[in-house]
Amino acid sequence: GCHLQNLGCYYKKVGKYHGALSYLRRALKMEVELKADEMTIASTQLNISAILSKLDKHDKAIQHALAALEMIGKRVTKMDPTTMSDDTYSVLALAYH
Repeated sequence: GCHLQNLGCYYKKVGKYHGALSYLRRALKMEVELKADEMTIASTQLNISAILSKLDKHDKAIQHALAALEMIGKRVTKMDPTTMSDDTYSVLALAYH
């Protein structure tokens, strides 16, 4: 999953959005199947959302962003703020960006 997400982010960075979307969707599928950490899945959802938005598919982009926010919200409400990792804060910041 991690390598697919990295490839997706690379393709996003160089403007190859359809390729990025393909890798990120595969990463998301694997992450869900393998029951990956919620923040990892949320991060992938947010990357997919950003790409869909670039492709003017705003309705689908919002669906992915809301799914990510829901996952992040569940995670944050379970955690003690003093023990939250930098990754948690980073994903949370991206979600609201």
